[in-house]
Amino acid sequence: MQFQTTTAAKRFCIINVPKGETSRLWLTDLNTSSALKTCAKDYDNRGCGRSSAPWTLEYTTIQMAEDALELIDHLRWSQCHVVGVSMGGMIALELALLAPRRILSLTLMATHAGGLVGQAPLIGLRHIMKTFTIRDEDQLVNNALAMLYGPKTLSDPDKRQYFYDYHRERFKTRVPLSQVGMFGQMFAVQRHYISYADLLKIRYSNFPCLIMVGTEDRLVRETNSYMLQRTLGCRLVKLEHAGHDLGGECAQQVNEELLDPRWDRGQETSGKDPFLTSEYVYALVQGLQRVEDEHYLKITADCKAYNAYDLENWIGTDRFHFNAKISDQDLIETCIHDAHVASIMCSYNTINGIPKDTVAVALHTGTDLNCSDFYLKHTKDALDNKTIVEKDTDRALEHTFNVLIRLGWFDPSEQPFYRQLTKADVDTPESRKLSLESAQ
Repeated sequence: MQFQTTTAAKRFCIINVPKGETSRLWLTDLNTSSALKTCAKDYDNRGCGRSSAPWTLEYTTIQMAEDALELIDHLRWSQCHVVGVSMGGMIALELALLAPRRILSLTLMATHAGGLVGQAPLIGLRHIMKTFTIRDEDQLVNNALAMLYGPKTLSDPDKRQYFYDYHRERFKTRVPLSQVGMFGQMFAVQRHYISYADLLKIRYSNFPCLIMVGTEDRLVRETNSYMLQRTLGCRLVKLEHAGHDLGGECAQQVNEELLDPRWDRGQETSGKDPFLTSEYVYALVQGLQRVEDEHYLKITADCKAYNAYDLENWIGTDRFHFNAKISDQDLIETCIHDAHVASIMCSYNTINGIPKDTVAVALHTGTDLNCSDFYLKHTKDALDNKTIVEKDTDRALEHTFNVLIRLGWFDPSEQPFYRQLTKADVDTPESRKLSLESAQ
């Protein structure tokens, strides 16, 4: 299998259509300095480009999804964002069913779920047939333009010339489809079908979906995207006046959607959208801590790595050598002021120029408990040097014991309600029902 690498802000597996049918202009634009750089892998399906063409016509989109999974395994990616374009979208749907836990997000562009409603419009079929009969290079390129791009784009002389030159060069340099590969690809598309039940499996998988469609697509009916959107229950982006090659015609809009920070799907959060995360955190903290008697805490919630800590290795900067500049509102509003979280984990990095690695600064800014050995090693020196006094350590100890008191550690065991719970109260049918309702 032949694949190519493009620098990108996230780890993408790009499942595209046979080489030469659409442009890869948007892949170049995935390069960005706004996030941790990984890469995008764009590859040739079996039977096209520089990938091998098995000597059989029994090609299916399921086989091609298995090919994609083997590539992901070869790259040693535990998870990735999957982008499927046209026939690649059909393969991406099969991949989502085959390995849902390997997918961080699923983007479906100009595609369908198969069946009778998935048949191309007559005008699109006519363009497809012409690609097999036209021999003149100029006519071949113009046919591709009419098949892939909307009339508004083609009416602009500069854009038309740009895409004309691009496809003319691609036709000169591409590896022609073999007869076996060509018919295998066609039969795979004709056989492709994702049932309503299988679409629901994708809907309830633990990754977000996005559908993108052009309103002037001549190869995939626009209504197919609306049907997918209703069944998958996801967001649909409609690109006005765009044709089938959304990546070439609307590269900027496509990349803005793919690089949206809400698509990061970090395993410890619900995403990076500030409002979504703040609402999520507020509900989570309240649910973890609150009991009827406000003097008690159910448990002590902790905002982990709270202080603007989200860097591991970005352009040479790691979490130990980073100064986060953040406003007081962003720092304390939702988690501390609104949700009244009982504790926060301090950052590894510097905050607004204040270093994190002195006992005096840590104690004076409220770091009462150190789970490592930093306080153990350096507190006595700080006392001897008079950068802290005994009153500072007393205050930290008092804060720590106040939390233990609110947890009921020093009350009779029968008094706090949650001290009476046992292992029998874990994983009950009622708890499982509530978990299912929450997930749904």
